[in-house]
Amino acid sequence: VGTVHAVEYAELLYWLNRLGYRGWYSMDQYPYREDARGALNASIRFVDGLWKRMRAVGLNRFDQAVARGDAVEMSALIRSLLGLSSR
Repeated sequence: VGTVHAVEYAELLYWLNRLGYRGWYSMDQYPYREDARGALNASIRFVDGLWKRMRAVGLNRFDQAVARGDAVEMSALIRSLLGLSSR
């Protein structure tokens, strides 16, 4: 999960949260070359870690960037989630 489209995945999690979704997340994976259990565990850790980073950065900061339509700030926030330079 998130290895190809990490930015889009972060956006999906943000909007699911903001829309009040409280259901299940499913992981559509086909680990042909990897250990299936290891691949699924890695995906769960990725989602958990991304949520923790989003909360640490502050969901309100994402809200403000969305409300202002500030793509530059949103890009900086996403980079900070991925451990890249925020500016």
